[in-house]
Amino acid sequence: MSFDSVRANHIGSDIQPSLTSLSGSVGERGALADGDLMINGIQIGVSYADDDKLSTASQAASAVAKVAAINRMSESTGVTAKVAENVVSGTAMVGAGVTGAITINGYATASVTTTTDTALSRKLTVDAINAISGATGVTATNTESDNGGVVLTAKDGRNIELTLGGTMTAAASGLATASTYVSKFHLYSVDGSAIKLDSKEDVLTTSRTDGITKAGLRIGTFEGGTASTSTAMRATTQEGTGGASTNTVADVAGVLNGDTLVINGIAIGGAVATDDQFSYQSTTNTTTGSQRAASAIAIAAAINKQTDRTGVKATAEANVIRGNATWSAGGVTAATVTLNGATLTIDTRDIDTVVDSFNEKSGQTGVTASRYGTALELRAADGRNITIGASDASIANLGLAGTGIQTNGSTSLVTFYSSVKLESDEAFSVESGFEGVLNFERLGFRRGTFGGAIGDKVSEINVTTQQGASDAIRALDAAINQVSGAQALSGALNNRLDVIVNNLSEGLQNMSASRSRILDTDYATETTELAKQQIIQQAATAMLAQANQQPQGVLALLR
Repeated sequence: MSFDSVRANHIGSDIQPSLTSLSGSVGERGALADGDLMINGIQIGVSYADDDKLSTASQAASAVAKVAAINRMSESTGVTAKVAENVVSGTAMVGAGVTGAITINGYATASVTTTTDTALSRKLTVDAINAISGATGVTATNTESDNGGVVLTAKDGRNIELTLGGTMTAAASGLATASTYVSKFHLYSVDGSAIKLDSKEDVLTTSRTDGITKAGLRIGTFEGGTASTSTAMRATTQEGTGGASTNTVADVAGVLNGDTLVINGIAIGGAVATDDQFSYQSTTNTTTGSQRAASAIAIAAAINKQTDRTGVKATAEANVIRGNATWSAGGVTAATVTLNGATLTIDTRDIDTVVDSFNEKSGQTGVTASRYGTALELRAADGRNITIGASDASIANLGLAGTGIQTNGSTSLVTFYSSVKLESDEAFSVESGFEGVLNFERLGFRRGTFGGAIGDKVSEINVTTQQGASDAIRALDAAINQVSGAQALSGALNNRLDVIVNNLSEGLQNMSASRSRILDTDYATETTELAKQQIIQQAATAMLAQANQQPQGVLALLR
């Protein structure tokens, strides 16, 4: 039997289901510009460095600054943001003897000398970083794994600026590569309605460093009141002519293996090609071309095989390619495009004819076209891979400028891989498996807890801002309910104890009476019974004597 604490720092609003963004380096999660992020049709403005008083570098790109920008529009969007802890995964280790200081958020550790013993090197690194955590706001955790390395965490969501001095390397220390890392944040709907995310028209959304990806979010509609997140945008792969063609899909976009992903402590099995019946499977190049086993559909299917154990459901999100510049006319009016194995002849006289030409074979390709402002959008609603190459015309003539599509036709096809949406009824954890973080992050996954916006406790109430006052009301309402619940629990337990005590007391009395009846003598009853038996015996004797005298009297008369 136990009671929850009702101290001011323990009561208040609890973890709420939410949509969680993804963390990343500042190169991926840059400062928001106008139009990069739209929530429920409302444009979120610029993120400002002045809103972040915690980070020491790239403040405008931080989760703190982005949350402030989102919350300025909360009344219009119906969505509130809250900063989450910043978690930076480590690096697979190689034993080496190097020396150097580790600088975090402007503070340098004592000089660290690693050895060929990777376990000892991790311990030395963790101890050095944690010795200055009071100044940096960052703590280090030893994963006890050569593949996992050393994880850095900033509980308040500030940026983590990491620099390695001397001859120190990421592989020797187990730390991430030197960079500034931006935290994730939570979005939750005030009234529980859906959250729709997008970018303003003509903003590039197929780049891993532009548009909505700066916020660590993806285009789509997410249910309010449901814990969810989406994987990050994956790199494109290219077969045929071009530098990227020398790398395999696994080396660029990643392939889900049996030891890659762990959700809520449950290892997820590898993705298999047979789970995807829709994506184009390259027949000319099975190494660098489009692979069904690497698709979002196959990854989602692998995760869903463990849904009963993890409580997390996966869905392949729509695969969307958008140009970011005004369509322009060219000298060629009929361009040849290879799309998911089909050959299309595109009428490039204007953007509307381009749309119509793509849609003529949408049943075969699984891809539909539409106008995106003054450019073109290609969408595979089921999340299949999109493999495309063009010839005879520039990408601008197709309205797909900025997407990275090549213009030497079927000899150089680029494959775009979609993201995977993860959903659960409550917050869930995502970690890399024994394989390490390299392939894990290529697939768009990030380490951490997702889908839970931690509420404010009564001791943390701040009413100096409108948002703070709103949060305070929610925290106090939750605290009242928690105290009332604790009182109800106390009363219920007291009633149960009273009933149990009464039942035990009555049982004890009944048992004592029974024992007394068994062991003790009732003298009054026994004396009465004795007298009764004696009287009966004496009466019987007297009657017998009388019976014997009657024959004697008769004999006397005869004599």
